[in-house]
Amino acid sequence: MRARRTEGKKQSLVVAGVMTGTSCDGLDLSILDFSPSASISSWSILHNASYGYPDALRRDVLKIQKSGTRVSIRELLELDRRVGLWLGDAINRGIKGHAVDAIAIHGQTIAHHPDARVQVPDSDSKKGGLKEIVSGLTLQIASPEAVAVATRKTVISHFRDGDLAAGGQGAPLVPLFHREWAKRHLSRSELRKGVAIHNIGGISNLSYLHPKGSILAFDTGPGNAWMDWAAARASRGKQTFDRNGDIAASAKPRLETVRLLMKHRFLKQTPPKSTGRDDFPISLFESALKREAGRTEIDFRTAVSTATEFTAASIVDAYQKHIIESGAPLKKVLLCGGGALNLELLRRIQDGLERYGVEVVSMNSSDQDEWNPQYIEAQAFALFGRMALSGLPYGGAWTGVKGFGPPARITPGENFSSLLRKLAGSTIGRAK
Repeated sequence: MRARRTEGKKQSLVVAGVMTGTSCDGLDLSILDFSPSASISSWSILHNASYGYPDALRRDVLKIQKSGTRVSIRELLELDRRVGLWLGDAINRGIKGHAVDAIAIHGQTIAHHPDARVQVPDSDSKKGGLKEIVSGLTLQIASPEAVAVATRKTVISHFRDGDLAAGGQGAPLVPLFHREWAKRHLSRSELRKGVAIHNIGGISNLSYLHPKGSILAFDTGPGNAWMDWAAARASRGKQTFDRNGDIAASAKPRLETVRLLMKHRFLKQTPPKSTGRDDFPISLFESALKREAGRTEIDFRTAVSTATEFTAASIVDAYQKHIIESGAPLKKVLLCGGGALNLELLRRIQDGLERYGVEVVSMNSSDQDEWNPQYIEAQAFALFGRMALSGLPYGGAWTGVKGFGPPARITPGENFSSLLRKLAGSTIGRAK
């Protein structure tokens, strides 16, 4: 299905959003056709596709993220290029038959330190001294140049850096998309009662949409990351995730371990806040399991159930502390991301929130539908790519950004001149 071209009229822009999440299970691609309307929510979905990580590349990406790993600059550059080459090949397959104008790639997160402190020259010091400031750091790899060469398209990347440079957390970014999605698909009655859209990828994050229009959004802790690791060990490498939550449902969680992990400092912080594997490495979960079991061997079926219980408990805790106890209305939570397909995780979150009268449901529909939970983030980055082409930021109070956060980097492709001509005849409004 090709986007329509109309001579003499403003033309739509077609952007492919590409998400490679913290779970490192593969990439999700969603192609959106943005009308020349002034509204940022005027799009139609053309195509969705997913491609799994090559095994060797996935192992190397996960290895570099392990706590305490040391890597040379050359090794990091090589991995950046390898991920970019793989993305370029997979994206070419995904966009075949579609007249795509630009590709928005999130990249593979390797490190995320939103509260990093760095030393900079002190202009007030007569001796050329240094001072320490908070300046968040993040790293997503996947060479945009390699993707641009492979696809011959303009590539938009490095979506988090500008928000961090402007004092934000650089995450979560998807709340703006969640709000626009909700306005398209939920009734006014539902929105008046209070709705949250909750993404469960490798990391879990919520977007609470207040009936008065404000957004409260933040990361709640690990999503699938620990569950995926434990599922791979429990299945002896046959599974990379707990399909339907079947493994978790077959074993009891170790509640002592969950209580220990719930004391993590991140869970006590107030929003805005974001996190990643740096705060929640696999080694933290593994050592907690061994400590509470009083032995070095781990029952990995129990580990899957325990990881699932902790993800559910940290999610429920976030809603209780930051939304329900504040008196804000909340009637429904919609789950998206890969974790939305985990029936056991869904059940445990439901059990935790039903006491507050909150309904928890998973988005679920056909591959090409906007309700498909797997492609929400890919669609979000297609929108952010479109906004970046017009210089519009997508952070806000939920990231803690102070002022204008440069939206992204643009790597021109062979089609850049024609893209500029199309942009000259198109308008898109700033998000309210």
